[in-house]
Amino acid sequence: MATVGPTLAQLEAWERIKALPEDYPLKTAEAAVFITFSVATLERLRTKGTGPDYFQGGIRRDGSQPAPEGTNQHVRYFKPDILAWRQRGMVSSTMQAAKLKGQVFATIFDLAEQHPFYIDPADGGVAGMVEHTPIETVIARLGSWDIVWMSATEAASQRWSNLVAHKELASKIQSVLSNMQSGINAALEATEISEGIPRTVRPIGARTVGGPL
Repeated sequence: MATVGPTLAQLEAWERIKALPEDYPLKTAEAAVFITFSVATLERLRTKGTGPDYFQGGIRRDGSQPAPEGTNQHVRYFKPDILAWRQRGMVSSTMQAAKLKGQVFATIFDLAEQHPFYIDPADGGVAGMVEHTPIETVIARLGSWDIVWMSATEAASQRWSNLVAHKELASKIQSVLSNMQSGINAALEATEISEGIPRTVRPIGARTVGGPL
């Protein structure tokens, strides 16, 4: 039986970059995955001229040549340039340790952040989170599977080609929303008590606000 390697979420940025092929031209969405920056952050660094060297239209651009804002067409990054940029001390992960362990959804704010998702080339459906994919599979899919950065709620609202993965994401989102609702309910009850409003015993399943179902 073949051994399955670690998922992308279990690897630090330098480990991800090390696993890259030497001469593969990474799209911005792919480079962002390996650097552990969002696409928006990587584009901002490129605009300021503080990101890794890259090629655009076959021409190398470096830090002395910041790109015009919004320019993203045919931009490609290569492993040696990303490594050189990292070695200059110009990269630090924007992901918290818990996120690197795959625990990417803890608060409502996490649900609004953009994450990389695979799009299945066979049917165009969402195929799962890139972060939860084994590194060997991520490397093998370069150039053949599109990566789209979007929020978890946006991804969960689309059609998926992997029902199990879709249910897993939906469950995580529902858990975050449920915890948030519980916190709101507890705060409302605390306010009722402070205002001297008599508390009523609510049957199981009744709504906290607006009376029983």
